[in-house]
Amino acid sequence: MVEAVQSKGSARRGQEHFRKLACFECHAIAGAGGDLGPDLTSIGGSAQIDYLIESNYFPNKAIKEGYNSLLVETKNGELYSGIKVSESDSELVLRNAINPRVRIPLDTIALQEDGGSLMPTGLADALLENEFNDIIQFLSELGRTPEFSAGTNSYARTWRVLQNTNAAKDYLYEATPEAAIQPHETLTWVEAYSDITGAMPLRHVPSLRHRYWRKSHSFLKFTLEAAAPGKAALSIAPLQGARLWIAGKQIELTDSTLIDLQSGQTECFLILDRSQARKDISVQLTDNPASTTNATFVSGR
Repeated sequence: MVEAVQSKGSARRGQEHFRKLACFECHAIAGAGGDLGPDLTSIGGSAQIDYLIESNYFPNKAIKEGYNSLLVETKNGELYSGIKVSESDSELVLRNAINPRVRIPLDTIALQEDGGSLMPTGLADALLENEFNDIIQFLSELGRTPEFSAGTNSYARTWRVLQNTNAAKDYLYEATPEAAIQPHETLTWVEAYSDITGAMPLRHVPSLRHRYWRKSHSFLKFTLEAAAPGKAALSIAPLQGARLWIAGKQIELTDSTLIDLQSGQTECFLILDRSQARKDISVQLTDNPASTTNATFVSGR
């Protein structure tokens, strides 16, 4: 199988399979994605192909420390499964795919046992041979080859993208595209993640179009966090067709755009005119002498 992966596997296709199979739900790459399994940013630099194959077919054989799940049954018959987050004198806290914090009072627990890996056994069996080869090749190159290494630059990697639903189109029917930045119950935002390079592939970003708009638009948002009020510099590439909105105001974009941030988290909205924005989009925090606060992108899920 190792030879098949090396001779037939494509890391580029594997990256696509990784996304389409929702592997980001449990695993993060460069901090973007779930935390039910290990972050895979540099897995290719530390794991051989035969280990990657085995761990996908037999996830319980070698579980990384901190990712062994617990099965809990309460005295009234409720069942819980998840990764242990913490335990105090009064409660056990788990995390799982549905809830990042499941709090269980210790005095309600009847049974607690090892649950093994949360990755289901046999998951790899559902893949076509070429899909499996591609995914393993992708994992084997993460952090090992330049094309599939995250680097040290700070990119927006966790996004929320507006879905093209009938409810959204009805709400925006006679509105300008900017109306989508206002919270509304008809607008459905779904998490999406950048590739290892930091770019968000536009082929995975829905677009909406109305006859009043003349052009299709895509809507994305990302979140910045600052320790104190001040200015931070953003680089959006490519700039063509992109508009940035923060706190209800459109920001004039340059190669290094200075933005004002309050302490805590700030949600940023990106509107893309798809007739002009045709390349994958990236947003990066850059060094600028005028920056006055230390900002980071909020990642994870």
